[in-house]
Amino acid sequence: MANPCSWRKPALDRAGQLKFWDRQFDIYETADMTVDNAGEMDAVIEICRRIPGISNVVTFGGAVGCRDPLMIFKQAICSGCDPCKPPNRGLVNVFFNDLSPNLLATAKSHTLAKCQECGADISYHPGAILDIAGGVPPANRTLIMGVYDVKAFFLPNPDHGYPNAGFDEYIANREILGDNFWFDYLTFNGQEISRIETGMELSADLDSVALEEFKLELISCTARQLVQRPDIIGLQVVGVRKDQGGFFLSNWFDQVGLNRLVGMVFPPTEYFVQVKTFPKGFLYCISRNGVAPTGVVTVLNNVFGNVIPDEQLSTLEAIRAII
Repeated sequence: MANPCSWRKPALDRAGQLKFWDRQFDIYETADMTVDNAGEMDAVIEICRRIPGISNVVTFGGAVGCRDPLMIFKQAICSGCDPCKPPNRGLVNVFFNDLSPNLLATAKSHTLAKCQECGADISYHPGAILDIAGGVPPANRTLIMGVYDVKAFFLPNPDHGYPNAGFDEYIANREILGDNFWFDYLTFNGQEISRIETGMELSADLDSVALEEFKLELISCTARQLVQRPDIIGLQVVGVRKDQGGFFLSNWFDQVGLNRLVGMVFPPTEYFVQVKTFPKGFLYCISRNGVAPTGVVTVLNNVFGNVIPDEQLSTLEAIRAII
């Protein structure tokens, strides 16, 4: 289903992503899409609590820091009291990254300011994960990577903290994400990630009946494609807004498909991989076999799904080098 208006799909590059994310610095912490994935963060806290004397946290794509590392400090390292009470030892070192300098500046001046005052050693590193990961000294760390599930793009779970399906959430947040959306599929052939273009394009200006019809068509198409194309690993959504530069990109993954990619980068002969599922997505907990971790790398709330597909495989490989 195509739009009657003349929109042009943007080229997927870092410059376009940066324009979008730099606009989100003052709304990110309370946005619908930030606060509806509590199950993922609960699992992250549980993992961090199991690492005795955790000494370092590497956060990639941390936005303003309101989830990681702030919640890790409050619930896994410090007392969880209000006001905070640090542990009877030095606070951990944090290597904090986000693509957007504006988000990073908000983390430093606002969200994580009290942690720094309390003694946390936090360094800030703007840029793409692929470029920044090489500046992290390798150590025994557990990788915690949370992504969105393609099923949750169509199915809400209000009884478990996920009130709106991704499709409906995106339309409701069109003032942030876009007036026009494109939907394609990601594939992985064992060597590279590619995109299948569908021609499916949606205007957020359509009435409620037309929006529901488009949603049902997309559900049917996605279900059919996942059966017919076992190489598909996810649904890609791209959004743009009128009179604003940049674009929004989010990839919602099929768990079976993404497991193939993760298993190739982190083979079971070398890594122990656990998968935890939630209403909105699923989370990988990855550690080297036979090694006791002393820290964590967090890539949460679909940060990996926001990475440009051409860089997803190399990004995972760059992260693997520091755990």
